[in-house]
Amino acid sequence: MSPFTTVAQVDDALKHYCLRPSKTTGRQLSPATAQRLGYLMTHEAKRVFASGLRGNELMWALDRAFESEARTHRSLGLVMLSHFANYYGLLTDAEAKWWSAEGNKRYKPSKPVAERILQRDELKAYFDQFLTKTPDHFTAARLYCFSALLLLSGARRKAIVQLRMSDLRVTETELTLSLERLKSANTAPQIIHIPLDVPLPNGRPFGEALYAWLDARLPNDRLFMDTTNQHGSGLAMSIRHQMDKYAARAGLSHISPHMFRFTCASIISDHVGIKQAQQLLGHSELRTTMRYAGLAYDNVSRSSISNGFGQFATHVDG
Repeated sequence: MSPFTTVAQVDDALKHYCLRPSKTTGRQLSPATAQRLGYLMTHEAKRVFASGLRGNELMWALDRAFESEARTHRSLGLVMLSHFANYYGLLTDAEAKWWSAEGNKRYKPSKPVAERILQRDELKAYFDQFLTKTPDHFTAARLYCFSALLLLSGARRKAIVQLRMSDLRVTETELTLSLERLKSANTAPQIIHIPLDVPLPNGRPFGEALYAWLDARLPNDRLFMDTTNQHGSGLAMSIRHQMDKYAARAGLSHISPHMFRFTCASIISDHVGIKQAQQLLGHSELRTTMRYAGLAYDNVSRSSISNGFGQFATHVDG
């Protein structure tokens, strides 16, 4: 039997769900994630939950309720609301897992690799936005440093979000990062060295972006956080949203954190070779790195990315 019979009961349950401690982290949802969930829980979705449906019937009804929404909204709706339904016993663990994967598979098709590698003019247009002063210096400095680290390290967004101050060592000439390896059997941290004078696409040295954020950030053991000292998945979503805003200002339709990883693979393979790119990105198979670098696609011009960057001096240990 469903625990909900009215929309008001669904509203109360949603408030409780946002405040309850997570099974995995032990913390409640971040304000950004809770806000996103509230946005996804439309009045029509609440009516579906109050209808008494359970299991797959409930999710198919929610799927129909999102038919008029944009693709990303439909995807997030199925993913996040399947977890909500599972928490209140309306979906089994297996059903929730299936619907979460189905939401991503059906409504977020993969882009061709050629679209994931950012060209030099696109990178310059994006990074040029950080040369303009903005009232929200905190957000701008955070995104500037975060984007620079994505490009220069080739790391996944999650690995950058999880960085602690103890994972950094800054000298007069370089930044040394100790990154957690994700999706790898090797549990030893990956050590990456980034010279502070390596030029970013806007012509400014990386050290400028790094120190701007170190001066603006709040006291915390994490390198990146928001103005309320939140970090984790909510912060990752916030950065993704800000990245799209800055991309729009640069006249670009879209930029995602993973595009910087593809672009880094392309630049590294151009300058120092595909094996070094494989080592930096942590791929177990060379063909994965080749796909990231666009080497299997004749229509991808990587020379246009690397021209003007000079020697790409990032190097990696381990």
